[in-house]
Amino acid sequence: MRRRGFLLVALVLLAVALGGVASAERTSPIRTLRIDEVTLLDLDGGTWLNDILVNVTVELQGGKDSLELTLTVTYPSGAVRVTEFEIKPSPSGLTLLNLKLLNWATEPGWYTVTIEAAYNGYDTITDPFPFDPEGGSIGPSGI
Repeated sequence: MRRRGFLLVALVLLAVALGGVASAERTSPIRTLRIDEVTLLDLDGGTWLNDILVNVTVELQGGKDSLELTLTVTYPSGAVRVTEFEIKPSPSGLTLLNLKLLNWATEPGWYTVTIEAAYNGYDTITDPFPFDPEGGSIGPSGI
């Protein structure tokens, strides 16, 4: 009877120890997700400053196949525009993106840009990046 009690206690302790290992907290493979700069330009040669260039740094732990990104631009009026895309990170895990948003700057005032990354259930979102296109001047580039 004592032996059976000892065996039962040993099995309970083993189950608790293995349960702790199985439920160990996972860490996100997304090391860095950062908006470095947002600029108003004439990227399409249309002679209007109405294109937005967003420079983004993404760093993942090596060996990841692809990453889903969602870019959100909130306009001065409160309107929101969203685009989603997938990237294949470089072998080193560090990827620099230059996102060209043609004809997205349509109203004067402060815009807010955010980018969100999703990978196998992990979500990472940047802090909002506010920018005012050159004092709010959308229009002819003077070319």
